Amino acid sequence: TGTLVALWLMRTHGFAAREAIAWLRIARPGSVIGPQQQYLVDMQEKMWRIGALSPAKLAELLSRAAVLAAAARHAAAAAIRALHGTEADYAAATGRSAAATQSAHSP
Repeated sequence: TGTLVALWLMRTHGFAAREAIAWLRIARPGSVIGPQQQYLVDMQEKMWRIGALSPAKLAELLSRAAVLAAAARHAAAAAIRALHGTEADYAAATGRSAAATQSAHSP
């Protein structure tokens, strides 16, 4: 949780990584330890760049990311079908019923 709050402080309020870590440790001692510290230092410039974007540009980028994520899910599903055929083919090959295969792969 502390790492996410630190990212938000850097993006929204322009905190440096070390400033965000210090603020969090005052508010909640022991927050942001180990590799989380280096991650925040590494993310500082990126958070500042994102924070400088206009709301319209940020919305556009998030929309593009959603489209790309949907395309990636579609490509992954197509690759699985290419490897295993239909769910019925996969179920027959593995000895599982199609209903069990479908429920096992449903979120």
